[in-house]
Amino acid sequence: MQDDDCCKQQCSAGNQRLLDFITQRETLQKLISYATQMPAQPDSHDIAHKYPYTACEILSSCMQISEAICEGGS
Repeated sequence: MQDDDCCKQQCSAGNQRLLDFITQRETLQKLISYATQMPAQPDSHDIAHKYPYTACEILSSCMQISEAICEGGS
């Protein structure tokens, strides 16, 4: 998730290698955790604001990711 915009665009464009990585169970769990749990260190801007926003954007960027969430990941 180094380059957030590029990652979101690549997901939307259907970059299969990236989607294969994101739809792995462990990766999905991390993204869902970033999006839904309060951070242990809320004073860090990246952890409190950037990570949850980016995780939500990635999780909702394409149908393959949504299907993987419903199926429980690869």
